Amino acid sequence: MPAKPIWYSRLDEIKRSLAHSAAPVVDRAAIEKLFGLGRRQAINLMRRFDGHLSGRHWFVDRLKMIERLGEVALLPGYGDEIRRKVALKDQIEILRKTNNPTLQQPITTPPPPEKDVSLPQGARVLKAGQMLISYQTTAELLGILLALTQEAVDDYAGFDAAVTSREDAA
Repeated sequence: MPAKPIWYSRLDEIKRSLAHSAAPVVDRAAIEKLFGLGRRQAINLMRRFDGHLSGRHWFVDRLKMIERLGEVALLPGYGDEIRRKVALKDQIEILRKTNNPTLQQPITTPPPPEKDVSLPQGARVLKAGQMLISYQTTAELLGILLALTQEAVDDYAGFDAAVTSREDAA
């Protein structure tokens, strides 16, 4: 059995929105937004609802579309799809209320792999909590400090591990 259109469950909302509009026609962009469709799907739907192409733009008569949407609600399978979605929502709500642990746990993503943090030339960790910076000029010192800061910004967790976990680095 083919899948039902995603907008079936919002049919009443779509019809209300069209009924409140004052425009005599509906264009493709409005159909995309209203139905939550892509360009090609919107054009196919407009063809189905007797839309027409004027130049490079698709239009469908708003009143005719409301009428045709009313016919969609009478199609076999429309009510089944609505009942299926309502039943699915009810089942999910029941599972949440029964404190099912699989639904209560937040979904976490694994941390990105840590890159190898390289300290700039002239800087080395002596031991956790001590770093030695060797430099000749003030500009060189500032360059080393900038490089250390950039490493910390790029990968703080990796930088933190590199400068605090070494017991005795040579």
